[in-house]
Amino acid sequence: MTRALLALLAGTATVALSACGGDGSTPPAPVVARPSDVTRPDRPATYESCGDVDVVLPARWQLVDRSLPNLGGGVHGRAYRWDTSTSRLELSVGVDVLELYEDLDFDVETIEVGSAHVQVSRAGAFGTSDHLIVLTWTQSDQVAPCSNYTLAGTNVDEAELVSIARKVVG
Repeated sequence: MTRALLALLAGTATVALSACGGDGSTPPAPVVARPSDVTRPDRPATYESCGDVDVVLPARWQLVDRSLPNLGGGVHGRAYRWDTSTSRLELSVGVDVLELYEDLDFDVETIEVGSAHVQVSRAGAFGTSDHLIVLTWTQSDQVAPCSNYTLAGTNVDEAELVSIARKVVG
């Protein structure tokens, strides 16, 4: 019985090695099964990016990051981040930044900044002494989603934040 079992195992190993090319032959090409009803979404031939934002900040602000977040549908937004030793400033175009802060309780009001109606949202941030102010508005000379602007400041004076928004609104 033991010899029969060993012979069976040896035969199985030989078949397995043969199937994998272990006998010196070329292994068979892998078979990839795909359902015929699965289709891939069409990718756009080109991508569009929201316009670059040209804003000059005081020298104490250092640009530390910028990116082109994917907004879907072949459109990329814009995101910039500046830091000082104690503060952070983030400008986003086309991106819904408030989703990131959905767990915070904001005090909200609307103010006029240039030609824009700006929503000002204020909250303490992240259970610390940090203070977060988020300004959001629709840029009238842009098309959605690139018309959605957000300027978020952590430990930034609100007057300075509004002054920067005024430069962006134009």
